[in-house]
Amino acid sequence: MVERDLDLQATSGALEQVECDRSRSPLHPRSGFLLDPATGALVVSPNLDLKIRKALMREVRRMRYALYFLQARLYLEALWLKGSRAVLKIRSNCSGYF
Repeated sequence: MVERDLDLQATSGALEQVECDRSRSPLHPRSGFLLDPATGALVVSPNLDLKIRKALMREVRRMRYALYFLQARLYLEALWLKGSRAVLKIRSNCSGYF
């Protein structure tokens, strides 16, 4: 459930970045889709496709850096736990002798 929410947040952020680039002029509305006359299907225009790809790559890059920082934090926490374990072990050994 959490992974799906993260996916939705990532794609919504990318879509917002693409949406803000659209033309705001009511006289010149731009559609990012073209109609393929052979199949009757909607095809994404190359300019919009490039914008979508760039926005998604920005989101992927941002998520990758966030994961790198999370990994570094987890390594530091593991190091802290190992250090505190060593200190507690020494303390318990010394308190047994006294």
